[in-house]
Amino acid sequence: MRNFHPSKCRYIMSVGIEVECGVKDEQSYRQLWDWVNENSEVAERFEAGSDGSVYVAQCLYRSLELRYWTPVEKWEWMERVLWQMWHRACIVQNATCGNHIHLVVRDEYLPLLIYPQFIRYFQRAYLRFSAKQPNPLKYYERTRGSYSSFYRGNLEVEVIRQYRGGGSRYKAINYHSLHEWQKTVEFRIMPYADGYNEHLAQILFVLKTVESYISTVLRGRRILECSEVSLPT
Repeated sequence: MRNFHPSKCRYIMSVGIEVECGVKDEQSYRQLWDWVNENSEVAERFEAGSDGSVYVAQCLYRSLELRYWTPVEKWEWMERVLWQMWHRACIVQNATCGNHIHLVVRDEYLPLLIYPQFIRYFQRAYLRFSAKQPNPLKYYERTRGSYSSFYRGNLEVEVIRQYRGGGSRYKAINYHSLHEWQKTVEFRIMPYADGYNEHLAQILFVLKTVESYISTVLRGRRILECSEVSLPT
């Protein structure tokens, strides 16, 4: 996966983000929306709502969730949207916030993610990624968090249960969203970021890890085993 760039993804079709945050004042929030409305490429895919689990005390808008998605071939718009969030709206995140990432994977490759081997691969990669961050502790805390915990125990049972819509959706990787209209795999594990660069790195990590995993499977370097291998997409 050398020279990885999201626009060159082979297995992922589109990426979406849910950004839990606060915005300090009316002017900053209005500036963000002015920019969004000036760019039709963004306006049709950008949303804002509230989230009761988020509370950023020093902000006028204390419990925002900003949402955006884009096809991977238009990745540059994701970078522009993130930059506007952090530098125009000056969003603020704290420990009540998380950065969720949704992926639409091509139908022929999606079943490869519904295996315990993928959970194990991703969780190990996340720990390696976390260890390289300036504040690893906040990343480790997410593995035990109420809204984003790691899978533990019998991974095969947990993956099948989640994929069928059972169990809790508050896992590091959420398969419940495959049953919703957007049909995505949701990665809930990322903690709050301290700025644009860290937030961007989180998204790139998820994209690169999924692409790398599928590539290893297709090259025969990873054998998938599961008692239920005919899961419908």
